[in-house]
Parts: sequence; C-alpha cells; structure tokens
Amino acid sequence: MNLKATSRPMKFVLLTLFSLCLTSPIARATTQISPNDPTQYIRYWNDQIVDPANHEEVLWAHQIFDRLLRAWDYTRVAPTLNIIEATNGPWAASLADGNILLTRSAIRLIQEQHPTQADHLLAFVIAHELAHQRSDDLWHLKFYRMVGDQSPEQQSKVMGNLANADMADIEKAEAQADQDAIVLMASVGFDTQAVIQTQHQQDFYTTWVEQLWQNSCEQGVNTQFKIACAQAQLRALRTKSQIEAISAQAVLYEMGVQAMVTGDYEQARRYFTTYGRSYPNRAVLTSIGLTYLAEAFRVYQLHAANKETFPYYFPLFIDATPQLRPALVAKRGIQTHQGVNALAQKSLEYFTQAKKLAPDNPATYVLMISAYQMMNNTPMAAGILQGEYIARFGSDITSAYLQGINLLLDGKNSQALNLLSEVRDSQSKPQGLSLSQLQYAALMNMTGHYLRESQADTAKQLWLQYAQREQQAHSDLFQMALNQLQPNRMAKQSVSIPFAVQEYRIGEKWLKDRPDATAELWYNGAPFQLLTLDGRSIVVDDQARIISVWVTDNVRDMIDKVQMRWTIDRVITNLGTPSRRLDLVAGQYLAYDHLGLAVKIEQGVVHGWFYYLPSS
Repeated sequence: MNLKATSRPMKFVLLTLFSLCLTSPIARATTQISPNDPTQYIRYWNDQIVDPANHEEVLWAHQIFDRLLRAWDYTRVAPTLNIIEATNGPWAASLADGNILLTRSAIRLIQEQHPTQADHLLAFVIAHELAHQRSDDLWHLKFYRMVGDQSPEQQSKVMGNLANADMADIEKAEAQADQDAIVLMASVGFDTQAVIQTQHQQDFYTTWVEQLWQNSCEQGVNTQFKIACAQAQLRALRTKSQIEAISAQAVLYEMGVQAMVTGDYEQARRYFTTYGRSYPNRAVLTSIGLTYLAEAFRVYQLHAANKETFPYYFPLFIDATPQLRPALVAKRGIQTHQGVNALAQKSLEYFTQAKKLAPDNPATYVLMISAYQMMNNTPMAAGILQGEYIARFGSDITSAYLQGINLLLDGKNSQALNLLSEVRDSQSKPQGLSLSQLQYAALMNMTGHYLRESQADTAKQLWLQYAQREQQAHSDLFQMALNQLQPNRMAKQSVSIPFAVQEYRIGEKWLKDRPDATAELWYNGAPFQLLTLDGRSIVVDDQARIISVWVTDNVRDMIDKVQMRWTIDRVITNLGTPSRRLDLVAGQYLAYDHLGLAVKIEQGVVHGWFYYLPSS
C-alpha cells in the first residue's frame, strides 16, 4: 500500500496493508503522495531500521521474506525488506525506491495474537507489499521524477492529473495485491486458508483492528473505532469470496507438490497444469518442468538398474537408495512409455518459459544444464553453462560441479574427479542448489565412477569419510551415508507408528459431517471439497473419497513421532532415514515411503507434514 507517514504521533492507525484509515478525511489524502515526500525513500528511515542479527522476531520476518522471494518471477530487481521501530502503530508499506517497510510492532502483533498461524499471516502481509512492488503501483512517482527538469507549471499539471486517481482504482490495486499475495504464498508452501479464517474464527482484517484497539467490533462505541471496524468488515466482505476462490484453487498447487514428493509425477503434472492455467508463474512452470525431469531421471535409473550398472546422478533430490543395490530403485506412480530424451526435452520447454519470467534465477539454468546432461548432450550443457550461467552469475561451486559432470560424461575422468572433490570439500555458498544437495550429488558421481571402474573399496572409503564428516553436522546426510555403507540397512528399518488417522485414510470415503470450514475447488470439471478440521486440511473428491490430508498445526496423530518446530535431527532420530529428501520451491521435504509420511522442513525445523499411501 502507498505510504504517507510522519514521525509525529498519528490520530489514526496507519495499517497500509488493508487501507484501514480511521478518519475518513485523511483516507483520501494517503493516496496522493508527493514525489518530494522524503518518507518515500529508505534514507528517511535508516536510523529506525532494526538489525535482524540482534532480534529474533526481526530475523524471523526476514526468513519469511526470503522464502517468498523464492517465487519472485519478475524481471526487475527484487525489493528489500526493512523492519523499523516506529511509534505510530503496526503497518507495512511499499516505498517508491523499491524498499518495503514493516514495523516491529506489526510483527509482534501477529506473533502474539496468532501464534499458530503467525508464519502464514506474516507471509500474507509481506507478500501483499511484494505484489505492489511487482505491479509498480508507485509508477507515478517515477514518472514525475522523469519530468523533473520541466517547468514548475508543467510539473504541477502532471501531478494534478495523477492525484485525481479515483478511490475505486486504489481499491482495485489493493484487491489485486491481495490476489497476487495469495498466489505468491501458495507457491512457496504457506497456508492460504489462514488468511480467511484465523483461530479467532473471523477474517484477519477485523481481527487485526480488534486486537489493535483491544476492543470488540460488536461492542465498541468509540466513533473512530467503529469506522475502522466498518472499513475492515467491508474490505473483508469485498475480498473474501475472491480470496476464498483463489486460496481454494491454490490447494491444487499444494497437492501437486505432494504428488511430486511421493513420486507420482504424472498426477503432479495434472495438478500443477490445472493451477497454472489460472495463475501462471515461475514456480508452477518450474514445477511442471521438474515433473518431467524427475520422471526422466527415474527412467534413466531404471535402465541402469536393468543393465546392472551404476548411473550418473543428477541433483534433483537426495535419494537414500544404496548405490550397491541399483535394483532397489523404486518407481512410484504411473508407468511411462516415454524415453529419457523425450521427457528431458519436455522439461526444457517449461524451464525456458520460467527463465523468461525470471532470468536472474540461477536454479533454472542449473535445471536446464542437468536436462541436457541427462540426455548426454554435453555441448548444449556447456553452452548454457559458459554462455548463460557463468556469464550472468560468475564462476562458483555450482558451475564447478556442473563442469565436473560434463567432463565425467565426456570421459575426462581425472579432471572431473578433481573438480568434484573440490565441490565435496567446499564450504562456499552455492547458487541454484543447497550446499548439501550439491555435495551429495558430487559424492554420488565420484563413487559411481569408482564403482563403474570396479573400485568398490575406493567408493566405500569416500562414503566412510563423508559419514564421519556429517555425523555431527547433518544427521539426515549421515544416515544416508550409512545406507551407502550398509546396503541392507534401510530394509531393516522399522518404525511403528500408531496411525491415528484411520478416519482420514487416503482413498477412504468421508463419512463424517462436513465441518463449517469447507471450501470448494474445481479440478477437471468436478467439484472437490477442502475441509479444514483440527489443524488438518483434507481434500475430498466428487465421489466423497479422501485424496489428500496434510497438517499445518500440531495434531494428536503423530504427537509422539513428529511435532511442529522439531529439528530435522529429532525427526530422523524418531522416524529413521527418509527414502529421499527433496528441496523444492515450496520447501524441503523428507519422504518416508514405507510410512506414507512426508515431513516439511523450513529453516531446519518441522513446518508440517502430509500423508500418502505407504509402499508395500
């Protein structure tokens, strides 16, 4: 929302996100911002910016912001978030110079009043401001600066015309920012339903005003407060149906992620495609491309398993399947008759579209290069690596890894192993992939080479060194290294889970009454129901069958095995080694195929989980 603020105490709460000005004469004034207003530039606020390194809640807000930027798909430079210590209440705002402001009191208010939904609601607040930046809603200030050399009379004429913007246009911009915020939230795995219904059982808009004033909209008598409540409720009424429809359809993206994690790539594609036709963005295009590339990798692995050889490894996910038992490669989901090249080529079509939306996203180039390498087309892989990735992002650990794989595919083994060794031992921050993902892939390809050369002892020694290194650092990688050293170890893993979700089993009929929190979403012309019940989200198809169940809050189902905010180490101590680990735009997932459980990880701690049909 456009901001006009001063350092003096205000007579109204400036909640720019929701346009809830409490005195109507000022409400219109807040939309007419002078380009010479110093508050529109970050320099004005510099002395009020709070350092995230010294304040936990400020660091949390920056982590939410960084997560949202994973789906930033606009060609302009991404905005910067600044948390400020302001005295005039909670608000958020977009500045004309590309900065976003959020007051510390706004963060505290969300944390205190919505503790179980704080991540999702703060994400909505920030995503709304990101939407304003992407839509360039402050374009008129930049236009004014462009004509700054003209006469004062001409400048006055320009600004006079621009200042006559109708309030309806402002409200349309706000409604559009709400819609874009929901889509952005869904892309990186936040719960969009939290915006519709908080634990206070009402809309977030009204809840915010009530908590700010410490009063009830039904009982308040203060005139300004009643005006604020009326504005909040009117805004909620206008936008609720729109947001409900969007957030319900956004569930299709979540279901696509779940199908991707479980390995049902064709079903994942269907969900992503249905969602993407209504709300196209880089995240969904990349996700569709990934379904093709992951399926190509699976076919590639199966071909190698049938030949009893050791395939090259591509860093799409971290797979716990032991190298020494290639026949264990599992193929979940629908069978495909397409070959590796056809699937990889299809993935490139979507990665190319994603690149056009976000040319400064390094992960897209990594995926394109991996697709060409999977097709053994090293000249094309080298062309993108040198001509696009390095030209745009420079040489780094990621480019070293990709170059190493190219050399390995071309038979230049000595040079390849030297580069991959550097990657394995590096502590530099990579671009486009996580460090652990990159190093695990480097090690898989190094040991794969030695196994192809009948040097199993050398491969085993490399895994032993890696296990010793990771023992204290990342227990999931340590456990996966042990699987490589002890190929029979995974088969012996047995975790007894009291599956208390008998009434929510995938494929079973929903026989209970529908809860009040029910939304409708459409998939392939059929109405599905999204049920929200006791911290769970449940999707029921048009035949009343349960097709998806996931958890965004602590529930009794798994309370002794996994809980919100548990560390990844504690999860693995309880559940054992995951079948694989996937790092997606929507988050990191630990998939346990034998349990039918996938745990979502953000910032090293649990942020939810979902159930699926366990492997037999």
